[in-house]
Amino acid sequence: MNHDYVSCFAEYIKGMLDARDALGYAREPHAATLLSFDKYCSMQHPDCVELTEHLVQCFFDNHILFSSIFL
Repeated sequence: MNHDYVSCFAEYIKGMLDARDALGYAREPHAATLLSFDKYCSMQHPDCVELTEHLVQCFFDNHILFSSIFL
């Protein structure tokens, strides 16, 4: 699956996934979750330049809420 990461974290996400590949680990399901995180950051926090606990907590709160709607 091809993922286009666009947030300020894109290079870090790609690097982490490339490292998983190099170590023989699967990209999924991490790549899909990281794509959701990347989209959330670029749409909801476009000016964010650092990874904070608050940013991650907001993502997970929204991600869980959104996921539970479609269960």
